[in-house]
Amino acid sequence: MDKSRGFPELTPFMSLITGILVSTGFTLFLFFGVALSCTYLLQVTLTLTVVIIISSFIFWINLKHDNMSELMNIISSTVSFDFRFSRTGTVISLLNILKRANPFIGVLATFSGMLVPVWLLPAIILNIFSSPETSDNYLSITVFLMSMIICTAYYVSNTSQYSRGLCKILFFAGVLGGISGVLKILATFFS
Repeated sequence: MDKSRGFPELTPFMSLITGILVSTGFTLFLFFGVALSCTYLLQVTLTLTVVIIISSFIFWINLKHDNMSELMNIISSTVSFDFRFSRTGTVISLLNILKRANPFIGVLATFSGMLVPVWLLPAIILNIFSSPETSDNYLSITVFLMSMIICTAYYVSNTSQYSRGLCKILFFAGVLGGISGVLKILATFFS
């Protein structure tokens, strides 16, 4: 057991199941996201761009407002005359709500920004380089490669759980089986 991370070493069976579950989740997420982005490229691009810009702007405004509030509090406490800036109750309520939601707004901006290279970039490449007849095959190949890369990154970040050689082999067997199985089911279902 790795004491620094607190995760126990997996058994060979659990390595196989973990590989299947991780690869299945990533494959479904990537397949439906890239397929949606290929079908509605302009709408997904505009939606992600607007969400990233608006949420980043609100996040930035909240940070600047916090800095200005601290500065005003310091000035009002150090200046000899009573220097207070006035705000209405509605503005204070709105700012308090935005201040509480600021971590979630930051997560929304980050997640939307992460969808651009994961969904949008492959969709743009598929729309440029494939014809409508072959786009399903290229979509499956793209999702397979991206899922393998993400599952390998997952493995690298959790290598302490897979110290035995059999666990490593079974994890990647589960990854290959999960990705291939899901893509086969999706290809049968959507063809």
